[in-house]
Amino acid sequence: MKIYKKITDAIVKVTGIILMLLVAGLAGLIIFELLIRNLLDKSFRASIEVCGIMFMWMAFLGIIYLYDKSRLMRFEILLVRVKEPVTTILWYINKIVSLMLGAVMVLSYINLYPFISTRYFSTIQFLPYSFQFLPMALAGGFMVLKTIYQLIEKSTVPAKREGKGR
Repeated sequence: MKIYKKITDAIVKVTGIILMLLVAGLAGLIIFELLIRNLLDKSFRASIEVCGIMFMWMAFLGIIYLYDKSRLMRFEILLVRVKEPVTTILWYINKIVSLMLGAVMVLSYINLYPFISTRYFSTIQFLPYSFQFLPMALAGGFMVLKTIYQLIEKSTVPAKREGKGR
């Protein structure tokens, strides 16, 4: 389990670095485009497509970072009003839904791949559309991995506590 946690932690660290680079790149590209348009009355045709790609990568990689930190939408208002065992039941429901969502994201990419791998951007013709949707599969895969880890951890923690008391 320690290796499993180290792997997911490493994925989150790399994702955080990529997210910072994407934010900086997106801001830089927008500023560059504004300067080129206003000063030289020219335009970089591919900037809209590159910004779209960067935004998709930021949005889906952001899911990885937020899911790891438990910062995605949660039902705190409901959870503070209920007591055990309802809290635990709701936690398991949340994890099952997260697991299914992650699996659907991966399966959606796999099912879309035959269509999006043959379509190319109009200005970046060497890059297939599948590249723009790849972070959806990566985020879904991470959600599946992290949820499995959380389910295993939750189911083994009570057993460890009982063993210490003996």
